[in-house]
Amino acid sequence: MHLCSLPRCTQGQSPTLYAFRALSSRLSGRYNSNTNGLYRHLRQKVNPDETSRFTLGTEEKGSDVRKPMDEATIAFVILTWNSARYVRKCLDSVTALHFEKVRVYVVDNGSNDETIRITESYTSGNMDVSLIRLSTNFGTTKSRNMALRKISADVDYICVLDSDTEVNNEAFETLVQKLVDDREESIGLIGPTMRDRKGVRQLSGRNLPTMGIKIRKAMPVSSLKRRGAAMEVPDAQVVDGLQDVGYLLSACWLMPSSTLSKVGLLDERIFYAPEDVDYCVRVHQAGLRVAYCADAEIIHDYQRISQKNCSVS
Repeated sequence: MHLCSLPRCTQGQSPTLYAFRALSSRLSGRYNSNTNGLYRHLRQKVNPDETSRFTLGTEEKGSDVRKPMDEATIAFVILTWNSARYVRKCLDSVTALHFEKVRVYVVDNGSNDETIRITESYTSGNMDVSLIRLSTNFGTTKSRNMALRKISADVDYICVLDSDTEVNNEAFETLVQKLVDDREESIGLIGPTMRDRKGVRQLSGRNLPTMGIKIRKAMPVSSLKRRGAAMEVPDAQVVDGLQDVGYLLSACWLMPSSTLSKVGLLDERIFYAPEDVDYCVRVHQAGLRVAYCADAEIIHDYQRISQKNCSVS
């Protein structure tokens, strides 16, 4: 579906209502709530004008060259908003990864705490860390896109990462190796298991949302809420440590750079949530898989990095 056919978020309109309408437009006629697992019904070959295509640097990467971690260049896109509690640990973990080259783009959504000062301490010296400072909160899509547009064509992998995460070499070695081993180059997006600091596992990969799920989770009845949550749990078979899912939480997305060329940027008409669902649907529609990797684990604290209001351009 062409992006221009989606409803627009207007001043005073609830962003939640807009996001639901936009996502419903993408899923209309394509999603059967009784179909879980491989989501083959979404993997249809789309015409070029139905996909928001994007060029990395001066060259479009239409095919993959999936390099092992120690030979690859990775670009991280990290969004901050009053993230002083988290950002140092996040940047320490990212810059310690054993890629050949690590580039980091931090986009700050108008923080008024120590986030800027902490981040600026990483922008000098031999670390390739860039800071994009915004005067106000632009939400998650427009801000991330600012960094994605700066990524050059020599980058092999892109990771969209929340600032309240801590990554590790073991997890990224596993994730990258899964992409390298994917001889059919079918995986467009992969994500790890995420746990909080108490070890509680989060549901990183989920079924695509349905009206039934949303209604049950919104009801003030605990049994219905539990049923709605259970309906989000994917039941696809795990094959070689991977499970095909409807969508991955955008706290940690790893993709070959060719995915960005094929799928395009985030839809900036969605201010906050469900931009992760929307993008994963577009990955499916581009003929690619969205895969959850249980064998890779990172830490994810929870910090809301945008306010729920409507950004009017």
